[in-house]
Amino acid sequence: MKKLLLLSFFSMFISYAYADCNLKMDFNKSDHAKYEKYHGGPNEHLFTGERYDWLCEKFKQAHAEIRIVAQSTVMQNKSIGWAALSVKDLDTGIATTEYGYRVTNIDSYASQDRADQLMVGAILQGLQEWDTVDVALQSLENERKRTRAFLVKQK
Repeated sequence: MKKLLLLSFFSMFISYAYADCNLKMDFNKSDHAKYEKYHGGPNEHLFTGERYDWLCEKFKQAHAEIRIVAQSTVMQNKSIGWAALSVKDLDTGIATTEYGYRVTNIDSYASQDRADQLMVGAILQGLQEWDTVDVALQSLENERKRTRAFLVKQK
């Protein structure tokens, strides 16, 4: 758990451009390196097409980005890769995990390389299947409002 928190804390921002939209995603360095290894480098997109355009427009309008926390490991002779997607404000860093999306992939072939592939696959799967994006973005807007109200009271 400490490792996960540290990885989340030391995250870097990565943007992927497609068409006329720029979808921002917050990865940690380790996950980004695995993404590059299994998807051809920083200029390759996680996914393209209508789903990308739809997500990109939603997050652009909400002035938000997709926060990705992912991990890969080998345990009990199984490869495991998982990803959790949530939303984060572009300027303030306010985030919420409410209505995020989580995917876990497991394979009986035990290797770290396979676990890394499963993790990247979990990210891609989450981006394709996340069906509560609108509710998650509304939850972020509610957090923004609560934070603004709190800050006004502090003055």
